[in-house]
Amino acid sequence: MINRLVKSMFSDQSILTFSFNVLRRYEHNINNGTYFLYHIKSKEMWTGNRSSFEMLNIIDGKKRLKDIYRESQLVFSDFSINDIKNSINCILNELIAKNFIIILEK
Repeated sequence: MINRLVKSMFSDQSILTFSFNVLRRYEHNINNGTYFLYHIKSKEMWTGNRSSFEMLNIIDGKKRLKDIYRESQLVFSDFSINDIKNSINCILNELIAKNFIIILEK
């Protein structure tokens, strides 16, 4: 496995939140857990698995990204912090680019 971090458009100090235009729903009975995000204005849907739900569920508009990494490390203790950061950054890059998540403070 390559152990490098994905470049991101935010920093460890960033505060993130979901856009007001995003509806969220987690279905535990679909594929062992599927997380649905729907952007009302763009009518775009994003789906993730249980792991992405666990990571994204920590975002509350108050915590800094470094705290989200730390809390995710408690949930995913079998993985290194670099693997966790890489996964979170990949998901966040996509969701920020699609306006599902907004950066409140860089």
